[in-house]
Amino acid sequence: MLSQHTEPREPVQVDALLNGTQPMEGDGSSNMAKKRRIVEVVDENLQLEHVKPFINNVSLVNKTGPQWSRVLCGSFTVEEQEPDFSYFNDRIRNLWKAHDIEIEYIMKKLKGFYIFIFNTDEGMLDALEKGPWTIDDVQIVLKRWGPGHFLDKHKEDKKNPVWIRMYDMPCGLWKLDVVKIMSSMFGIPIGVDVHTRHICEIGSHTAEYARVLVDVDTTRDLVDAISVSFPNSNGYLLSDLRIEYPISRCSFSKAFDHTDRNCVGAKDKANKLNEMHLKKEQQDTIIKVAVAHDQDLVEQIGKDIYFDLVDHNKVWSFCVEKQMPFNKVKEEVARAFGVPVECQRFWTWAKRQNHTYRPYRPLTRLEETKSVGELRVAYNKIGNAEAELNLFLETTVIGPDSRLLPPPHISKEDILVFFKLYDPDTLQLRYVGRLFVRSSETPTEIISKLNEMVGFSPDEEIELYEEIKFDKYQELEFGSCVMCERLDKRSSFRSSQIRDGDIICFQKLSQIEYKYADVPSFLEHVVRFRSLDRPNEDAFILELSKLHTYDDVADRVAKQLDAADTSKIRFTRHNYYFKKPESNPIQYRFQGHLPDMLRHYIQDYGIMYYEVLNTSLPELQHMKTLRVAFYDATTTKEELAIHNISLPKQSTVEDVLTEIKKTVKTDAELRLLQLRSNMIYKVLTPAATIEGIDDKYWTLLRAEKIPEEEKDMGTRDRRIHVYHFTREADQEVQNFGQPFFLVIRVNETLAAVKVRIQHKLQVPDEEFSKWKFAFVYLSNVKYLQDSDIVSHPFLRTRDNDLLLPPYLGLEHTRNTNRLQQLGCLN
Repeated sequence: MLSQHTEPREPVQVDALLNGTQPMEGDGSSNMAKKRRIVEVVDENLQLEHVKPFINNVSLVNKTGPQWSRVLCGSFTVEEQEPDFSYFNDRIRNLWKAHDIEIEYIMKKLKGFYIFIFNTDEGMLDALEKGPWTIDDVQIVLKRWGPGHFLDKHKEDKKNPVWIRMYDMPCGLWKLDVVKIMSSMFGIPIGVDVHTRHICEIGSHTAEYARVLVDVDTTRDLVDAISVSFPNSNGYLLSDLRIEYPISRCSFSKAFDHTDRNCVGAKDKANKLNEMHLKKEQQDTIIKVAVAHDQDLVEQIGKDIYFDLVDHNKVWSFCVEKQMPFNKVKEEVARAFGVPVECQRFWTWAKRQNHTYRPYRPLTRLEETKSVGELRVAYNKIGNAEAELNLFLETTVIGPDSRLLPPPHISKEDILVFFKLYDPDTLQLRYVGRLFVRSSETPTEIISKLNEMVGFSPDEEIELYEEIKFDKYQELEFGSCVMCERLDKRSSFRSSQIRDGDIICFQKLSQIEYKYADVPSFLEHVVRFRSLDRPNEDAFILELSKLHTYDDVADRVAKQLDAADTSKIRFTRHNYYFKKPESNPIQYRFQGHLPDMLRHYIQDYGIMYYEVLNTSLPELQHMKTLRVAFYDATTTKEELAIHNISLPKQSTVEDVLTEIKKTVKTDAELRLLQLRSNMIYKVLTPAATIEGIDDKYWTLLRAEKIPEEEKDMGTRDRRIHVYHFTREADQEVQNFGQPFFLVIRVNETLAAVKVRIQHKLQVPDEEFSKWKFAFVYLSNVKYLQDSDIVSHPFLRTRDNDLLLPPYLGLEHTRNTNRLQQLGCLN
């Protein structure tokens, strides 16, 4: 069994499994899906008793015999595209016959299910192993059939057998027991393919991935990576395994039985978005009137918004002609809200200098006799530029029967204040009501009213905070743009500069330590969004909650960008140390909340990057995007560009190089290298598929021209690695700059090689004279003299068989002008 942790602690070692002993005990405290998982083994002796009534005579159920071992049940992922049975029968038989799979009988059942009976157990296993199978581009899902299975999609569609691939498997983990334990992370393991079983049995790692058939729960989010620790000669090694599911899945409903293209829910959402585009007819003669009231504040605060009071785009509104008298508007409001005209009082809104939007003052009786057009003109004079007229409806309700009264008289001393309650236990902020307070009063004098408003005891001690602003234009590298200050309960409202429309948040006093203990710490996320094309400029700023999920953030950004499809918006975290976007974007529908999306290591930063793609992210899951740098010896850091190459996962390195040639406009023969820590890690073969290329952030892909000297190599010539390095006070070798290959001739001295290197890198004589040259192998440095034959120390090693081959080291300081041309990308 495996357990999943929302907050991973220390990885659990699986050395007990590798040594053939009993599994270790683990902690199964949480089942929340996360992108990163730690594999743990729990006590297998733990037993749970099922007490629900059942048939206890097993022989009655199992009398069907061994024939169940060669029976499969199947159904099409898209039921609407299910073919005619006779056509399907011929196609599937011919398809399996081409793979040497003999089928004895096919039977179609009700509810879209098929029963397949095979001639042999081996044929049934081949049908499972060599899938998934498609008929006219529609996939059929197969699973084992036997007693206790139901032909009911409402019961069956919660689980689907899926062939998963586990990449980057260390050699020590290629054991059937270990593979079974790790694959249990994703569901119930059914079996492995022949190749995986063969490798596990012979103990030789010769495959790119392990392939396991797992019964996956469709109601759970898919895990696309796990981490596992295992023993080696130096203790324990932590390894990351990439997981891939070669099966289509709807990104909207998360179901396996259809794709985004066939999803009814996704189509309904798109239709609703289209309906939201209002016609702009009669713009010059029509005004939109938006009326907010207390119920809107209750429904929106703590859900859609946290700062200010209301989003006027989500309140009741209607369009009227400019010449309509405002008294007619009051009659419309009476019909819509059930509030008699005499019980209505309307407040206008105003934008303040600190960019907040609050109720400003009530309309006078004289103003209510004017037309809507005249009111909007006056409304725009107080800093509003909207084409609509926004109003707040104040009503007075008393008694258990919610009896409406005419609005009370307001004196010059009265101030309309709105109140929100924060609960650190539940991390909830909600609107609880409004009060008229006198400017000469102190907060202490109204504490009993506030306690009564929320059901606290009259003498409950509370803390009050004034919600002042969130500054969209404050230049902060990270942290909060929120200004929410503690209110002095002994000072009058006048001395605290409280005025109409201000907001006061309050909470109970508590000695318990909470993660977000007070209102300011909860209202701290104002996120600055930057386009990935212009990473040094803020494009827009949004107020978001720490409780917002990936989908919440995507919806808010889509509205800001007026984008209809959130699946085409991709997000990237901010790397604070390098002051730029991280190399890898955030996983689509990332399972976490806003702080997790902003976090770089242990710090949350208020910057996030976005890009709007032409292809949806679910479609991109079938593609791979590689960041490739094009480089030659004369390329400066300023000229060097990173190219994003997106191709289907089954494309080859040759396809990548073809795209690079088009981009940089060259016909030269190119090759693709993998660099790590400023060293050449691997030369990728043109026929290799890009699906298995390691593109983690510490790995750099570099395309370069193949030098003519390598094309004309003699049989006794040798191609060696050449790296830049420096040695600090601790005498450890530290590589930097761009590594490269160099061909050395037989009996060529260092003096001759130096001439070619200086010409290749175009280093000035004065600077080059300070450089030292050494043979470096496993951090052992042997300095060379001009008369030394460079090839001699390399002849003692076969660098093709070494993970860390020896190299010719160029030792010099980093703080040189030439460093830019060496291209220190890492």
